[in-house]
Amino acid sequence: MSFYFDDNNAYKSYLINGFGFEIKGEYLVSPQNPHVPSAMYKITNDRVSFPYHFREIEGVIDVDRKKFILGQHEYELISQHKQPWQG
Repeated sequence: MSFYFDDNNAYKSYLINGFGFEIKGEYLVSPQNPHVPSAMYKITNDRVSFPYHFREIEGVIDVDRKKFILGQHEYELISQHKQPWQG
């Protein structure tokens, strides 16, 4: 079983506490925000790059500690439970 998918190959969902973004499977999903375009950004090797405040930044996902790291800031990943019919 991976960090991003369960045994049935359905994606796992995590809320990035205090940052307002969400991880769905191997994508970082940003909400409508004046600083970041609302989109899905691909996570590769536990790293994701996206525009923030008009510049490209990289976030790192620490799967062992369940943390999302941006520079010197760490945000807790909260597992979102979903029902089977929610996809």
